[in-house]
Amino acid sequence: MRIAIIGGTGHNHYLLEAIERRGYRDQLLAYAPGTRDEDLSALETLFARRNLTPERCQDWRVMLDRMKPDMVCVQPWMCDIAPITAGALDRGLAVFSEKPLAVDWDQWDLVRRAARQNAKLCAMFGTRGNAAFIAAHETADQLGDVRLAYGQKSYKMGERGPVYQRRRFYGGMTPWVGIHALDWIYWMTGRRFLTAFSLHSQAGNRANGELETTAAALLEMERGTIATVCADYLRPSAAQRHDDDQLRLTGTRATLFVRNNEAYLECSDAAIQRLPSQGERSLCVDFMAQLEGAGHCGLTAWDALHVTAAALAAREAADTHQPVAVPEGDSQMR
Repeated sequence: MRIAIIGGTGHNHYLLEAIERRGYRDQLLAYAPGTRDEDLSALETLFARRNLTPERCQDWRVMLDRMKPDMVCVQPWMCDIAPITAGALDRGLAVFSEKPLAVDWDQWDLVRRAARQNAKLCAMFGTRGNAAFIAAHETADQLGDVRLAYGQKSYKMGERGPVYQRRRFYGGMTPWVGIHALDWIYWMTGRRFLTAFSLHSQAGNRANGELETTAAALLEMERGTIATVCADYLRPSAAQRHDDDQLRLTGTRATLFVRNNEAYLECSDAAIQRLPSQGERSLCVDFMAQLEGAGHCGLTAWDALHVTAAALAAREAADTHQPVAVPEGDSQMR
């Protein structure tokens, strides 16, 4: 499988770890910036550590047309994800893309139209590979009718570069960070988001321009399920881990929750039990296997677009202080 990379702003390690595991080191052909101004030094440092020597190109379009890879990893500035992803899909390539797939509705529609013709698209919802979330997903069918869902993403602020100073560059708190919690809830319940109500704030962002520090969304889902998603950049700097991911699903038969990288099930007729770990997975590895006809990654283009739409609807609801409907997208891509 011939592979290329566009951009170096996102989660560089997902692809690089996957090519090691799949034995594709020699198939990493080239890389290019998403824009001429993008700094690729972090990506190039990882290349050096792993003794990888792909060719550096200046224009991603020329690179794709000349190298003709089978798969491209798209991870530039968030505002550049959609046009590059659409451009790669239009060329018939498989795309492993950073999230959010779009930072506005025009971009979302651009990717949707491209994926309608070529649905070989997987978004970097990498926390699906976490052992605790896998254990939770495999147990979710024991909950009965899920009535409430809560997801949380909390990060340390750390040093935030210029991409995060302008929302039009990075998309905002919910599309960039909260989108993971939206994905967990959608993945665990299998129910669509219908309407979003939301708030967000830039307070306490330590002079980081337009960086939002907190966001909370209340979403109506199919069958009347109520979902709440919270995200923040205010995790204490002294905390043991950078992130604090939490999930709680309340059903008519049981409650399922994830915290501190452990999953638990609490039933009405039994003591709470810690769910055994099934090990971690790599969404990128699974996507590569799917492309070769040797498996299924479990995340379709429709899934990725729907979760992205829910994040954009939540952000718009916070901006307008009005409820916003979540567009369904194209169900034939499921």
